[in-house]
Amino acid sequence: EVLAVRDSVTLDSKPRMADFARVLATVDKVRGWDTLGSYTAGARDVVADVLEGDPFGSALVELMRDRSEAWEGTAGELLAALDALHDSDDSDTKHRATKPKGWPATPRAAAGALKRVAPALRAMGIDFRKGERSNRGQLYTLTPTPSLVNRGIEPSQPSLDTEKHALTSEN
Repeated sequence: EVLAVRDSVTLDSKPRMADFARVLATVDKVRGWDTLGSYTAGARDVVADVLEGDPFGSALVELMRDRSEAWEGTAGELLAALDALHDSDDSDTKHRATKPKGWPATPRAAAGALKRVAPALRAMGIDFRKGERSNRGQLYTLTPTPSLVNRGIEPSQPSLDTEKHALTSEN
């Protein structure tokens, strides 16, 4: 049954492993299941776990969580914004100077860390772009997508419905 209707199923957007996602969408169409939604939720949970284990990535998500507008600036400006966010979250003032292990100490290290977590950020709803150089330095833009707004990095958030509908088959 799946092979018979596979050619009639298309995905609105192609996730990683697009062929596999198309097979899942076809199974869903034939059986009335939600295997593609489960697969998407599971993949998202893995990304959320990765970001939760990375203090810098977690801070980036926190910075962008309630924003509806893009953030643009240099790696140094981003590091300063994240340092301020980290310091304001730390209720014990004597520990404010202590950054988590692996926290970038320089703008260059922050730029490297940003590039390293960029794929996970995109999966969580934060688009990352390296922009033009300005008189301030290399500019970076972080843009929240609608699936990120008012959401944390906890796995299996209700916004998954948006992603699930974006990956559905044609009728």
